[in-house]
Formats: sequence, C-alpha cells, structure tokens
Amino acid sequence: MATMESAIEMSTEEKINRYYSKKKDEYNRKYKIGDYAHIHPGYFDKQLFPVLYSLDSYVGLKLEKIRNYMHSGQELVVSDVIQEIHKRCESKTTIDVLDCGAGHGATSISVAQGVNGSQVTALTLSRDQVKEIEENVASLSMGDRVNVLYQNVFDYEVTDTHDIIIGIDAFCQMGSIDKLFKILFDSLKSNGHLIIHDIFALNPHSEFYEYFNNYWQSDIQNLKDFISVVLEIGYKLEIIENTTTLQMPFWKLSLAYSEVMLNSKKTNELDSDKLKASREFHVAMMAAHYNRDVGYYKIILKKI
Repeated sequence: MATMESAIEMSTEEKINRYYSKKKDEYNRKYKIGDYAHIHPGYFDKQLFPVLYSLDSYVGLKLEKIRNYMHSGQELVVSDVIQEIHKRCESKTTIDVLDCGAGHGATSISVAQGVNGSQVTALTLSRDQVKEIEENVASLSMGDRVNVLYQNVFDYEVTDTHDIIIGIDAFCQMGSIDKLFKILFDSLKSNGHLIIHDIFALNPHSEFYEYFNNYWQSDIQNLKDFISVVLEIGYKLEIIENTTTLQMPFWKLSLAYSEVMLNSKKTNELDSDKLKASREFHVAMMAAHYNRDVGYYKIILKKI
C-alpha cells in the first residue's frame, strides 16, 4: 500500500529543489569543491576552488585531470556565450540579459563579470536557488548587476526588453517548445538574440531517447522539429554548431568516477547499485553520441 507521502504528487518546485540538492551533494561527495558545487557552466576561480587546481589524487582520479575535464566541457561554454554577446552588443553601453533557467547562477554571474554594461536577470523556479544565487551575488558585491527572479518562465509576460537571452542545459528540461519560444521571442528586443547550448535528439526513435528522458527527468527535443518550430515563430537561425566533442570529456569523467568507486572496498551495496546505473547510463550516452542518436548543439537565434 502506498504511503500518504508517496501518494501526494510533488510540486514542480519541490522536484526542482530535490533534483538540484541531490546533484549538488553528489558533486561535493565526488570532487570536494565546496558549497558552490554545480559543475554546470562556469566560474572556477583559483582562490575560490583551490582544490581543483591541486595535483593531489582523490579516489584514483587526478584532480588536475578533473579540472581539465570541467574546463573543456563546461567553462568553455560560458566563455563562448560571453564572446557571442560581445560580438552582437559591442556598440551598446547597457546590455539587458535574461538567463532562463539559471540553476545555481554560475552563468548569470559569469556573464555579469565578463560583459561590461550587462544587467543580468537570473530566472529560476526554485526558492532554494534564489537564496543561493543571491548569497553568491552578495559575496561578490554584484547586487547591482545580477537580479534574481523567482518565476515560471511560462508565466513570463515581459515584452521587448532583453538584448540577449541565454539557455544553457535548460530548455531540455522544460518542454512545450512552441509556447516557450514564443514567450522568449516576445520578451526580446527587435534584433535581440537567443543563445542556446543544449542536448538534442537526432534520432527520436532510438531507445536512448526515452532512456535519457527517464534518467534525467527531462524532455529533450528533436533537433529538426525544434528548428522548424522556432523558424515558424519568426526567429532567424544565425548559428547551429555541433559541439558534442567539447562535452565528451565531462561525460567521460562521470563514467570514470563510477568505475573507480565500483572498485572501491568502501562502496556499500546501495551505492553500488547507483554507481552501476550511472555507469550503464554514461556508457549508453557515449554510444548514443557516437551513433548520432543525440548531440550537444550551440544554436543562436535572432528576433527579426
């Protein structure tokens, strides 16, 4: 018989908080990098995270190698976003940026630090994330540059406001792309840009497509269908680039960690089952990329 707790459906916010709390705890347990532990893009300062820059060994993985994997697969995404904003807004003295699905705020903070004149809105549907981003922003004295907004993007009613919208590993979680990208289109200024780095299905009939969505509780989009939808809304497609090879090292890191811990005598039976599931997923993930069932893409859209 189901318990009362299990019978009650969690709200969207509760699901998000649980997902990110688990993810944050997992990264801390693996790599010991402190409270700001979301390895999602950006912002690994040597003073803030000295352990990432050490040459000591942790559970058999060289931390220097971990740092390189994180940099090649994650930090470069944010660096690319900053460069693209510079290219498109070099004549502007103020640049209004929306980070849609801000997570723990790494992208928002990085853009505010890296783009002069930028005013960044970090939008999230998690009160825990709002608190965390605000604390990090305050610690960096950037409260005048980054505004944290607690809101569901599907209720976002701002129009003709943003020069740039960023979505990094975010839209694959949201679904309803026809509605979502119309809302974002309306919130952009004329000639504004939407910069995306995300995973897409190239073969939605593959077994891995459903496997991925179930494993990550996501809704990845078929790339061809996605492009058709955004063009129909009125976007111009400026850039579409397969960046899967940049992400491979980071996925290999998760696979390597699972292998190392499965061989550790300290791993209990429960953890072993989780590690086996992680290993199985990441092996399938690598195969799916080699088979072109899924791919990681950089896409830049323009409102015209």
